[in-house]
Amino acid sequence: MKSQKGITLESLAIYIVVIMVVIGIMTTVTTTFYNNMQYIDVDSEFAIEYGKLNSSLINDIRQAEVRLVEINEENKVILLYNDKTEEEITYSFLNTGIYRNESLISNKLIGTLKVDSNNEKMLSVLLEYTSKNAQSYTKTLDFYFE
Repeated sequence: MKSQKGITLESLAIYIVVIMVVIGIMTTVTTTFYNNMQYIDVDSEFAIEYGKLNSSLINDIRQAEVRLVEINEENKVILLYNDKTEEEITYSFLNTGIYRNESLISNKLIGTLKVDSNNEKMLSVLLEYTSKNAQSYTKTLDFYFE
């Protein structure tokens, strides 16, 4: 009897179908991954800008010698005063960026100030960020001055 080596047409068709399914799954996963990487890049950029402002405000607020002088919602200005160094600390939320005194913290965020009417020592900062692909993000920071 002759040995039957080789591949039949039926098994060849099954191999081709399985390979096409595997390639289709890999293509779908790869496409989804690269599309989501774009959002991760934008999210990380917003997180960096948000982190710079948050850490700067927290560092100033948490110092024992720093006290709140004024929050001007209309002009978008927070005025702090350090009794120990006798330094005035001004946060300006302008359309061109957010500044601490004269130094730029972020030119990618737009900030809006809101003082809690029930508690004047409570400050809310609404941050808005629009990415390069026109996706918009918002985040609210709440600070309490002792």
